[in-house]
Amino acid sequence: MSFNSSCDYAKAACKTATASLVNYLTITLCMFQYRAQPLGFVLLALWLVFLIALLATVVDGFFVPPLVMLSEKLRLPPNVAGMTLMAVGNDRMDFMRDIVAYLIVMSSVVIVAVDGKVHLLEAVLLPVAYLVYILTVIVINYIQKSRDPIVVNSSKQSVIVPGLTWDGRWSQWHYTFAVLSPLPIALLLLTASKGWEGYVIFVGPIPLVVILAIVGVVLSVLLLLILSPQKSPHWTLQIVLILAAFATSITWLNIIANEIISILQTFGILFDINTAILGLTILAAGNSMADLVADTVIARAGKPEMAFACCFGSPLLSNVLGLSIAFTVKISLGNNGDPYQIDIQNTDYSQVKLSWIFLGASLLLTVAFFPIFKFNPPRAYGAVLIALYMVFLMFCLLTAVNVIPLSV
Repeated sequence: MSFNSSCDYAKAACKTATASLVNYLTITLCMFQYRAQPLGFVLLALWLVFLIALLATVVDGFFVPPLVMLSEKLRLPPNVAGMTLMAVGNDRMDFMRDIVAYLIVMSSVVIVAVDGKVHLLEAVLLPVAYLVYILTVIVINYIQKSRDPIVVNSSKQSVIVPGLTWDGRWSQWHYTFAVLSPLPIALLLLTASKGWEGYVIFVGPIPLVVILAIVGVVLSVLLLLILSPQKSPHWTLQIVLILAAFATSITWLNIIANEIISILQTFGILFDINTAILGLTILAAGNSMADLVADTVIARAGKPEMAFACCFGSPLLSNVLGLSIAFTVKISLGNNGDPYQIDIQNTDYSQVKLSWIFLGASLLLTVAFFPIFKFNPPRAYGAVLIALYMVFLMFCLLTAVNVIPLSV
């Protein structure tokens, strides 16, 4: 295939809507010609490294501080914050509860999909098990707190959330940044949800971006009147500012993660990597990068219970709500209420079943070994889990290239 045809292919492929803000395939194939293409690959790889580093920076500096402050303001125990705030355990048994809940919820998903049909009622009820678990965690922690009051450390630790929330040291800088923040936040949300096309969307005769700009200016005027550079905000306004910081950090994480995934997809196309292999390795890693960085940073920040709970809460929330919304919309609008048919003979479905098996095995191993190690497992157990994942990955790759036939 000549370069011109490759460039034409890239332009045609990039006409479809993507979550990425940049068409990396077009840039690589059209801007870097012939002998310059290796330079394009190197620059793309360097940009990928930069985005991964930026992802860690956003998590460390902008995601963790408002998360910690919000959980403290709402007086949420670490495990509740991990299963709720971080997905968007105080004691040892909380860990076991998280794992058992994961098994129960994922078993519900398996039961729904195993017959190859997903009914509308099943799709709507998928999140119920997750919601019941969240309510159970909240109720149990409320009962525990009523019996054993929480001892609050009298030493106040200052947490800095640049510009968007109170950190105990309210100043002119914080005041100015908070007042100016609504408009950039509005534009950021528009970019994250609609991409660059959002700036040419009209609501009647008025561009959407103009409406958001007006809303941002009005909010800035309100903050200018309500806030004072000499006096820290009221606690209710503090929570509002913390929520704004939290939502903004999540938006940035989503944008950066989408760019990382798009670059990895571009490398897959450029080097003609099998789509199944690409999904199981590079895309899976890119899709989990934000969770990995967030969990690690939270644990290093002295909140291991919250990080542990998020290891289960985040994928649960993504899987359950993602499947529920997707199936509900498809069945309601696309199938006119008829059940959604799953091709159980498809290789991808076989690999999904294989994923369920290995996921169940890892959870059962954790349930069995945590009590043995008195809820303080050694690093070697982490190596066991990594080895289990590598075995799973090997099976998936071998079945993807038909080295090992996987019957369904």
